[in-house]
Amino acid sequence: MRVVSDWFESAFDRLPTRCPLCQLSAKGGHLCAGCERDCFEHRQRRLVCRICGADSSQAQNGCFECHTSHAHINALACALDYDFVAESLIHMYKECRQIALARLFGALMVRAGEPLLQQYQPIAWVPVPASAQRLRTNGFSPAQQIAQAVARRTGIACRVDWLRLTREGQAQKTLNRDQRVQAMIGRFAADPAVYGRCVGLIDDVITTGSTVAAAASAFKAAGARSVVVLAAARTPQRL
Repeated sequence: MRVVSDWFESAFDRLPTRCPLCQLSAKGGHLCAGCERDCFEHRQRRLVCRICGADSSQAQNGCFECHTSHAHINALACALDYDFVAESLIHMYKECRQIALARLFGALMVRAGEPLLQQYQPIAWVPVPASAQRLRTNGFSPAQQIAQAVARRTGIACRVDWLRLTREGQAQKTLNRDQRVQAMIGRFAADPAVYGRCVGLIDDVITTGSTVAAAASAFKAAGARSVVVLAAARTPQRL
């Protein structure tokens, strides 16, 4: 199955398509060269914290706030800044149900995470679980679709059963930073299968980082050796 999947991904990457942003010529459902330069490469050229993803001059060791608020995350990489352009892509993906965009996000996330993956070798990619409200609204789990795309790209399994919600919560967009942190405490539980292993965590958008921090905490509580995070986009927070 891996051989078939790899062949399909490689073949599809060469098919002529239109850029989902500007509709100019592209390949495989990816961004055109211009949009990729403006959106993806713009972020990848900047110095960002390797633990929370915020702009920081302390990129290698983690910015000061990370050592407390993101203590359970070993490394993190994001493909795009959650600005007007990325917000448009995420809106098309989540609200307009253009699920094929998961493949674009997965490809960009793997590229953004290449330095991270040279140091860490996750045993599996685990998506942040969608709430019941999100599933009713969108009809699918955004992080799960992206995790499956990342799994195909990397040849590492996707395990949707290794992280679960212990309770439902209020929509994150209605909460401020402190409220988000409080709402996430104890909200996730991890499967004992993560014990002693490096786990890869997948999310679509990181705003304050409270969700991935809480999920990483659950993995560490279950005995995970290390937790690495890949996300499609992050709200810019210049420190």
